[in-house]
Amino acid sequence: MFKKFIPLAICGLALLALAPSAARLALASPSSVTFTVNSPLDRIDDNVGDGICHTASGTCTLRAAVMEADVASSTAGATIILPAGIYSLTIPAAVPDGPENGDLNLIAGNPMISIVGAGAASTIIDANQNDRVLSVQKGRTASLSGVTLRGGSLVNDYGGGINNNGILALDRVTVSGNDAGAADGTGGGIENGGVMTVTESTIGPDNTAYYCAGICNDGTLLVDRSTIAGNHASVGGGIYQDPYYHMFLINSTISHNSAIGDGGGIFNNGTANVYNTSIVFNSADSGNAGGSYGGGVDNGNFGTFNLRNTLVAGNNSGNTYPDDCHGTLGTYGNNLFTQASPCTLVPADAGTTGVLNSVALLGPLADNGGPTQTHALLAGSNAIDGGDPFQGCVDNNSVPLATDQRGFPRVVGASCDIGAFEYLPPAAFLPIVLR
Repeated sequence: MFKKFIPLAICGLALLALAPSAARLALASPSSVTFTVNSPLDRIDDNVGDGICHTASGTCTLRAAVMEADVASSTAGATIILPAGIYSLTIPAAVPDGPENGDLNLIAGNPMISIVGAGAASTIIDANQNDRVLSVQKGRTASLSGVTLRGGSLVNDYGGGINNNGILALDRVTVSGNDAGAADGTGGGIENGGVMTVTESTIGPDNTAYYCAGICNDGTLLVDRSTIAGNHASVGGGIYQDPYYHMFLINSTISHNSAIGDGGGIFNNGTANVYNTSIVFNSADSGNAGGSYGGGVDNGNFGTFNLRNTLVAGNNSGNTYPDDCHGTLGTYGNNLFTQASPCTLVPADAGTTGVLNSVALLGPLADNGGPTQTHALLAGSNAIDGGDPFQGCVDNNSVPLATDQRGFPRVVGASCDIGAFEYLPPAAFLPIVLR
């Protein structure tokens, strides 16, 4: 089965953290201390360690709450409630780097720190180009939900939006408009050097870096029911993964990312297992210089890249269309591409690879319901009912996917659909009339 490619070297803790429901479960910390932010200003706590979020002006700011949470979480854990508003980080970065300046630092310690916003559309943490937005140190367990992280800016460093070296869960979070540096920076949106789950979240648009504008993975990563879109790098526009590391993409969309060089959507040199994902309309060689490949996926010499019931279509490289993939991909279940032999495809079970009958039958990236944008399958697409008729559409644990990326039911029709979107015929929306 497909899951046999999950390396046994991954520790049990990492596997537990990467269960598809982990991000939601991680938000609960019943014994935690709660700090409720009541000021959008960027002010430090005036007595760190007293268990009270309190500044010299008598308010509880986000930075003060983080400073207290770093201490409180060593015993009871901490939850920071962040009401709707824009929280601008205006204190410049300084040496030594600490929670009192620059980015928000979640320092090493357990149990969990949770930051809970009122929704990504209304709760915004803006780094104001002073530093990255958030740093999670090794040994820290943390979760973020219902927030947008934007405005991170670094001069060729790691993680313009988030630099994670601990265990971090993102749930309904947006990471957009961050920059790690164009000359040698990595992870414009996120640099993951630990264990991370990204659930029902959006990475993009407008994250930029030299390597990997959306997410750089140097750890263990699971992306579930999420969209990575509109990011730009020199290499690996959406996701870049280094050798020896592991990622799982489930029910997700990788779209409209671009790279000046290789791997517009994904550049992989590690181990990647991809389930019911739509990798569409990405581009490599965005400057038309020639010699760059893999508009959708570039699997490098050290990489293992496996697909199951996944759609890779509409991608290009410079003036070359289509250019869905470069390198060798292992294919399981039923997968569709823009052309019959886009790269070296190695079928590994009874499934098939085929050609999408028309890219025009993919809708634009849009709000089709659910917390993230998706590309709808339009009537007549052969991706509809095109999934594996034997094992069906399954996740990394070989469990059938009950929904698509939007949270809409799978299966509708004779079989599940290929990609992140499950088509509902118009009749499914007609009201039921009682007679």
